[in-house]
Amino acid sequence: MKPLTIFFLYFYLTSCIAQIPPSAFVVNTLGESLSIINLQNQIVLQPPKPLGLFANDIEVSREKAYVVISGLNEIRIFDLMTLNDQGSIYLGSGTNPYGIALVNDSIAAVSLLLTNQVAIINVNTRQIETSVSVGSGPQGVLYSEGKLYVANSGFNGAGYDPGKVSVIDLNGYAVSEINVGINPQSLDVDSQGNIIVACSGDYGSIGARMDIIDSQLGAVVFSQALNQPITTVAVNQQNTAYLATYGSGVMVFDLSQRLFIRDENNPLKGGPAIAFDHEDNAYVCHFDLDSIYVYSRIHQRLAAYLVGDGPISIAVYDPAFSSLGNIEDCTPTEIQLFQNFPNPFNPQTLIKLQLPGRAMVRVDILNIRGQVILKMFQGELGAGIHTFPWNGQDRAGKIVTSGLYFYRLKTVGFEQVKSMLFLK
Repeated sequence: MKPLTIFFLYFYLTSCIAQIPPSAFVVNTLGESLSIINLQNQIVLQPPKPLGLFANDIEVSREKAYVVISGLNEIRIFDLMTLNDQGSIYLGSGTNPYGIALVNDSIAAVSLLLTNQVAIINVNTRQIETSVSVGSGPQGVLYSEGKLYVANSGFNGAGYDPGKVSVIDLNGYAVSEINVGINPQSLDVDSQGNIIVACSGDYGSIGARMDIIDSQLGAVVFSQALNQPITTVAVNQQNTAYLATYGSGVMVFDLSQRLFIRDENNPLKGGPAIAFDHEDNAYVCHFDLDSIYVYSRIHQRLAAYLVGDGPISIAVYDPAFSSLGNIEDCTPTEIQLFQNFPNPFNPQTLIKLQLPGRAMVRVDILNIRGQVILKMFQGELGAGIHTFPWNGQDRAGKIVTSGLYFYRLKTVGFEQVKSMLFLK
């Protein structure tokens, strides 16, 4: 083999190895610190990184983590490779920065709660390019399809003004407004491009609700009343909204079917912040217990991590699914269904598959007669590796008997079946 060929082969192979491990970055507001969980070896790095008073929000790009520190009126920057503090961007006295959204690797938008503005920041030059006036008390900010959506809480000292979401067109910075529920605090976008808004209500006579904004119409097209004030909404790849509270858990709402999977009677433990990895595992901050809980897409708890005091925001760096929604170049080249692990198993096993691109898939559990006893998953998945835990229960929630079972992957033009042994 020629030396030049060897060089390019070496370059290709080494470039496909993620140098930054999958990690979760947790902002602890009471502890004024940043906890970092190495998800590759499942340890919480010690000691946590010091932040400052009222650390509030975080976003990660391919190389950096950006933490909003409201009490210091700044954005703190951390290098993902070295985990070193890279300094800060000062936003001005009395601005009280609150939420952050990355437009791309160079531009960030930060809501300024006390000046009713959004600062557009070049994070490379560390300069504020412009500030845009929005509604009263801006908190959550979201970038989608060339526009910024800003949740204006509307708190006026005595109560709440009518809820508004400001829409900033980044081509010229024109601003429009959309009427929503009282006290909107957080936003996310679903698979159809709709904007999902968490409206907390006034914690009294006016209840909370989740609003769905049609981004093309610029208006709310659906509202779901809620019995608990919600502070955060996060939407996964399966078009499922996780609605987090302080102290009352996380409700789960199917946006496609427009019905609850989990309501206030059976919420997931934790709150108020959620993030997802590329397998749609949910990472939930538990503010009261200083912990991060990891739930599978079928809401089985996979892990728990003790972090700092008062975790309030979380971002997951995942080489297969970045916070900007970009898939890395080193994706699988073929469909594959792996052997489950452990096997034999009791009480739980993991079923893993890989996809070279986005596809509609179905994963079933079958008994020895070939009958489907559990539809584990049906829907669209992105490129990469996906893991499904099975705890030996059928569709009725009953533990199956000991014996041989099969799991099947079906997608367009592909079907594969493997066997596994369940032992009680």
